[in-house]
Amino acid sequence: MTKTCCILLAPGAEESEVVITCDVLRRGGIDVSICGLQDDPLVECAQKTKLGYDKKFKDCVNCTYDLVVIPGGPGHKKICACPQAGEFLRRHEKEGKFIGAICAGPIVLQTHGVGTGGNFTIYPSEKEKIVKDEKYNYTGERVTLWNNIITSQAPGTAFEFALKLVEILQGRDQAQKVCESLLCTCHLSSPLSQAPRIR
Repeated sequence: MTKTCCILLAPGAEESEVVITCDVLRRGGIDVSICGLQDDPLVECAQKTKLGYDKKFKDCVNCTYDLVVIPGGPGHKKICACPQAGEFLRRHEKEGKFIGAICAGPIVLQTHGVGTGGNFTIYPSEKEKIVKDEKYNYTGERVTLWNNIITSQAPGTAFEFALKLVEILQGRDQAQKVCESLLCTCHLSSPLSQAPRIR
């Protein structure tokens, strides 16, 4: 069965993280839906790029995905302020699905009480929010895998983040193929942690 992913897209999202993650996951054979939190068909992102989306989040809120991804950028604040997004994320965590958050995205998990007790990485300028919270442990790694939650630091770590997600959902061989097709060395050069395979 084809694995599925929902990427939450809010105004102010870091567009490179949205596009790179979506692209790499689709190359890895994952069915990705970009779900917009606003009604306008085009979402203005952090660097003024406008992105479309596949579905409105309000139409996906009762759906279940193998993976949910939260990009960073100022748009993370809108996801923090969305109670439905919090319920959506907590339900996926409870059901044992995977959740990925990059850049400032881990603040969304923190705000909605997802991954309590976990090891997170985050964009360096935001790390104090994790360091000061006794419920979470800051790693400072480029990509951190803790249980079913994957966090990463920034646009510059987006390929590593996305390839790790492919590895988790589709296996190391598939991630390696995608990595090689992109002429990307980050996945090949770094030792991979023992990623849990989704069933």
